[in-house]
Amino acid sequence: MTSVLIDWDVRVEVDAALRGQASDPDEMRRRRPEIVGATAAAVREARTLIAPLVLSRRLAVRSHAPDALELETGRLECGAWAAGRLKEAREVMAVVCTIGHALEARVNAVFPSDPAKALALDGAGSAAVDALAAEACERFRRESAARGLPGTVQCWPGSTAWSTEAGQPLIFGLVDPDGREADRVRLLPSRLIKPVKSVAFLLGLTARATAPEHQCESCSLAAVCRHRPRARRPR
Repeated sequence: MTSVLIDWDVRVEVDAALRGQASDPDEMRRRRPEIVGATAAAVREARTLIAPLVLSRRLAVRSHAPDALELETGRLECGAWAAGRLKEAREVMAVVCTIGHALEARVNAVFPSDPAKALALDGAGSAAVDALAAEACERFRRESAARGLPGTVQCWPGSTAWSTEAGQPLIFGLVDPDGREADRVRLLPSRLIKPVKSVAFLLGLTARATAPEHQCESCSLAAVCRHRPRARRPR
């Protein structure tokens, strides 16, 4: 059964919003403090526009194959990369997180007259959905630990190892197979999610404790990505 959760306290940080604009926070403070100020204002506005929503569904794993998982609902052909990361999972959670339509609409409305402000708002939206996903992972980790599954492993579509075209339909097929939440969040034929500031991922729950992850850890481009934070608080 799909769980629909809206009780989230999403904290959007200015540094994260700057990174959401493909900017280095330290460099911006040295060279372009006005951009930092504009981003701080955008973060304050964004907080009034986000409507956090997390859809999730937890499924037992019956068996593992090199490129698939046998779930209680049937075989999940997730590919070798995801199956390898989830090889110790006793359960899998399919998760979709979104901050809603309002911020995206505001960005589109502002862009023609003030592209810089629109970019700052868009960066704040990226930071917000990342923070929401991190908070969801932490909540699910605590809940699964209380049931004897203290370890979590994240699988994010969108890298060369697991593309959005391959991963997103699988996740939506598990978490919202009948499209009941399509008015709030849906997968487009292009395999992109609407609203834009949304993410989908699988979370494996294991009996062996693991260190908390950020989505960067499971991205095949992490070693060369110039937008990756130099330091992150634990997730």
